Amino acid sequence: MEVASILKLPEGCISDILSLTSPWDACRTSAISSGFKSAADSDAVWHRFLPSDYTEILARSDSPVVYSTKKQLYFLLCDSLVLLDGGKLRFTEVANLRIVCWLDISGKIQTRMLSPVTTYAAYLVYKVSPSIHDRIGPVKASVRFLGDEVEPEITVVNLKQQGNMRTDGWMEIELGEFFSDHGDGGEVEMQLKETEILNGKYGLIVEGIEVRPKEMVAVRDNH
Repeated sequence: MEVASILKLPEGCISDILSLTSPWDACRTSAISSGFKSAADSDAVWHRFLPSDYTEILARSDSPVVYSTKKQLYFLLCDSLVLLDGGKLRFTEVANLRIVCWLDISGKIQTRMLSPVTTYAAYLVYKVSPSIHDRIGPVKASVRFLGDEVEPEITVVNLKQQGNMRTDGWMEIELGEFFSDHGDGGEVEMQLKETEILNGKYGLIVEGIEVRPKEMVAVRDNH
């Protein structure tokens, strides 16, 4: 179907179609023409991309989240740290690795808590002591849907050499990424593991695992 033919459809129909795609596709489509932009930027489209419990998130935010459109709200939630309940819910405790032979860190998240049709990445948030270089070598990182028969892609990472320093003083390293389809209630597991070299491992402090959307810089406009 040609673009001119699609534009003959009511804007509501175009919005319904775009809401079944992804934020990436909606941003690219808005650049085609003014007709597409109106539909692609509509609240009807971006409401579908927001987490199903976004109203609860806004209600529990420590400070008001100011937005004029659902598209703007989507990117505010992607780009900004929204503290909930006085900031008490963000990793109230940390794990200090004293000495172990097997390193196995994992976490799980329900996709219904995430925006649909969005690619997410999982990051280990941690700190290291100077001694970690000799005690923890390369480790295996993976992200997978539980119950998926396909073997997860394994990435070998080095916590001391590959981690990125954050503005809050912690380091982070990507464990992998996954695509959240339509919030069908699936569960994603993120794991960091090293159980083959049985030396004593210590010097690692883990704050937690963060899950956030991948950047979409290439297709953003002034939202």
